[in-house]
Amino acid sequence: MRENGNGKEKSIVIGLGDLAREIPFPEMSVKAKKEFIHALIATISKMLAEGKAVRLADFGTFVPQLLPARKGKIGGKEVEIPARRQVRFRLAKKLKEV
Repeated sequence: MRENGNGKEKSIVIGLGDLAREIPFPEMSVKAKKEFIHALIATISKMLAEGKAVRLADFGTFVPQLLPARKGKIGGKEVEIPARRQVRFRLAKKLKEV
């Protein structure tokens, strides 16, 4: 665990191992928990790459978006910014209340 702060607020950032140790299944090893987390992330990533939204009840929804190409300026020069994909996360109401 480490602290992450921007000068005003401090938050605690936990790593994969810390997260795995917090999962309350004593019959599972930390290694098995890490493998599960990796599999979950890989599955969510695959579904997002396929253009599917992923809703996790009481947590939130990951929504893939395609941002169209557009024109922008860099150093006063007009440049073409290519289309790209991005993922939005919509927090679930229950998690907003935490």
